Amino acid sequence: MRDFSLEDNSELDQLANFCSHKNLSITIHCEDPDEKERLGKKYGTIDDETEPHFVENIAIPLCEKYPQLKFIVAHVSHRRTTEILTEAWDAGMNNLYAEITPHHLLLSTQEIQEKLGDDAVFGFCHPFIKISGKHRYALAQMLRDGTYKDQILYGSDHAPHPEWKKRKGAGGIPNHQG
Repeated sequence: MRDFSLEDNSELDQLANFCSHKNLSITIHCEDPDEKERLGKKYGTIDDETEPHFVENIAIPLCEKYPQLKFIVAHVSHRRTTEILTEAWDAGMNNLYAEITPHHLLLSTQEIQEKLGDDAVFGFCHPFIKISGKHRYALAQMLRDGTYKDQILYGSDHAPHPEWKKRKGAGGIPNHQG
């Protein structure tokens, strides 16, 4: 796991070049580590815009530059990201993929707080589960449409952090532990 800058993506470009020549894929969480830290203190109060910015300004240009590269946007959660992705797919970009998780599709921060109460930290993940239903609706519409089924992957965001790490704010949904 490695953090890449939203301002200087030269290292990510080098990785994309390497992966495109080795027939490897790149899966990226579209998050700004500084933004995660700042927003984490206000979890459940805002909808972060980092994901659509990253997809539009970094992922799509890399996919255009390296058409052999399979680029997977992990944990798509934002309405604007679905618009950007479908526009790219409609334009013929078939090396860009979206991975969707059940919790980003089905939950809101309010529901997590209501259902989990003091244990709401167990619903904390990156990217954040959104407040507004418009994001969930956009994900559901993209899935229901069926047009983009070959570009959409399903993931669990499996994050088997021990309880003490989750209580300190470790991201990910511990939803598949035995």
